[in-house]
Amino acid sequence: MEEGKLHETDVSEDVDLIICIANLIKIEEHFLNSYQTTKKEEYLALSDIIRKIRGEIMKKWLEKYNLEGDDWCAIKHILSTFYGLREVAQKLISIAIEKNDEKTLEYCKLILDKSSEIYSFLINFLNEKTKK
Repeated sequence: MEEGKLHETDVSEDVDLIICIANLIKIEEHFLNSYQTTKKEEYLALSDIIRKIRGEIMKKWLEKYNLEGDDWCAIKHILSTFYGLREVAQKLISIAIEKNDEKTLEYCKLILDKSSEIYSFLINFLNEKTKK
């Protein structure tokens, strides 16, 4: 059985961590947006706490890959893009269903396809780094 799985039907540890880290990135962004909207400094502190947690998890996860310089930052942006596209697609699904709008549903499918491409790009990128 693949490392990081408890059962054969489980997703890999990498998949779980990709989703987790992408969510942490979005939590950071939401707290920053909340600060910008409310000017309550508590949101800056919350964002910093989440950023540190995300950084610790990313560092531990990425130790198995041979990363150079800006790779860490690029991975963060790739994950953010992947998750952002999925959030857009989810909103479009709701709109398409509510309005029975085939054009919006097709656009949603395109966005989901692009999200999958970004995910595949990340996996390929990490696999290439492992080979070096």
